[in-house]
Amino acid sequence: VVDLGQKVATFLVPLGLWLGAIATFLVLGRSSAQALASSAPDGRLVGRMLGRASSIAVAQALLLVALLHLVVGVDWSSLPATATLAVVMALAFTAFHQLMTLAFGRGGLVVSLLLLAAQVASTGGLYPVEVLTTPFQVLSPVLPLTYAVDGMQAILSGGASWALPVIVLAGFGGLSALLSLVVMRRSRTPRTLSPTFA
Repeated sequence: VVDLGQKVATFLVPLGLWLGAIATFLVLGRSSAQALASSAPDGRLVGRMLGRASSIAVAQALLLVALLHLVVGVDWSSLPATATLAVVMALAFTAFHQLMTLAFGRGGLVVSLLLLAAQVASTGGLYPVEVLTTPFQVLSPVLPLTYAVDGMQAILSGGASWALPVIVLAGFGGLSALLSLVVMRRSRTPRTLSPTFA
């Protein structure tokens, strides 16, 4: 990617979606005490929470993609690719922040901000990973934002496949959703359940 605006956008779109997921869960919070105490299945509670947050995340992703093409000047022929990657990113980040919120409450969003700081320094979005110090080079391949930035760069450069970032981000999101279900099950004990339905 040689255009400076597009280069910056490959970093800012994933960053914006990560921050958007944090903001979504700051507003939505975790499941209510009434819902947790109900006899509704764990999967339904997790799915309902994830569904509400995901609808907001997808809207954010599509808005950012529109700005990417309208303002930054990315070629419209790459719209299917940018939209697909942005939506996968948004859903993966949303699932992760749901996990953080279920596991740690609002404190999970603080953990997310600390993780974001490490990712900003490690992704190589604005400069090559090779010029980073060794600890950041080691961290870079295991952080989701790295794959999000790599995917955007691959699409905008037109010279590399963006399939791997999509697969990794989808796996990250799927694992986060599964772990959310585990956390939900552990947080609800039989003695706290009431006969009411959520």
